Amino acid sequence: MDKRLKVSMVLESIVRLRDDTLYGYKVLSRVYTREGEEIHFLELSKDVRAKVENTVLEYALKNLKDINIFINLPVELSIDSVLLKKADLFVCINADMSIQDLAFYVQKIKTAGGRICIDDFYVPTMDFSQMLLGSFEVVALKEDFYSKLNHKDLKRLVSYIKQFGSLVCFKKIDSLKKLQLAIDVGADLGHGYIFGYEEHIVGIIE
Repeated sequence: MDKRLKVSMVLESIVRLRDDTLYGYKVLSRVYTREGEEIHFLELSKDVRAKVENTVLEYALKNLKDINIFINLPVELSIDSVLLKKADLFVCINADMSIQDLAFYVQKIKTAGGRICIDDFYVPTMDFSQMLLGSFEVVALKEDFYSKLNHKDLKRLVSYIKQFGSLVCFKKIDSLKKLQLAIDVGADLGHGYIFGYEEHIVGIIE
């Protein structure tokens, strides 16, 4: 494999559903060979993964001003070092994480001044008594969960989550039907290809 790798930053739009304005970007990274073939992130060495995460983060912080930035929990960079660069980032934590790990990261992120998006949230595996929903600024509902739940129960769930002060985001909205569903049940935010995305080459790693 050629040692020169192209690092790309993907910006997935997150919009306010009430007025269709941009709320923020979910920032992701992609890595390509010189010939343009995408390389799976976990196939890279630890050092290269750290360089990729840092390259994309630095570019995002430099170029995305006055807009909310959502990032996944870093794989190689420490969350402390990330939040030192910008304390009020939204850190996305997957809802499948164990309660013990979740509590650990909630405390760490909150102590550093960060904000939390609980990602791919769905009810069957979640214990509300342990979740401390008020700890999450954004609760992002999993697409194959909200799209199968009946309208009445979904509306009740959205209302319940919002009582804790969290914004509710519907993920992976890719049709007008899903968009209308999100609006009808009172979701605050929407994410998905229907809102558009951008991709930018932001660096070369040797």
